[in-house]
Amino acid sequence: MGGVRQAGPMLLRRFAPDDTPALTRLVHRAYAELGEAGLNFTGVDQSEATTLSRATAGATWVLIDASEPVGCVTMSWPPEAALAHMTQEAAVG
Repeated sequence: MGGVRQAGPMLLRRFAPDDTPALTRLVHRAYAELGEAGLNFTGVDQSEATTLSRATAGATWVLIDASEPVGCVTMSWPPEAALAHMTQEAAVG
């Protein structure tokens, strides 16, 4: 599977460590409203080290528009041990 997909003016590609500062700014903007409401989310003020750690925890793809990231997704499986128990609790059956 290739690492780059062009969709009109936007580009979907694998995360590169050089994306960390811009991706951190994107996350801060995405969570700003929650922070302003007094909610405690790591994304409100996470460090670049946290962004890099999370982005390298799985396969991360970044959506680029006009050379800036506008979205991202990280896929990892199986869940971390700390989250594994939640999978059973969230199961609907």
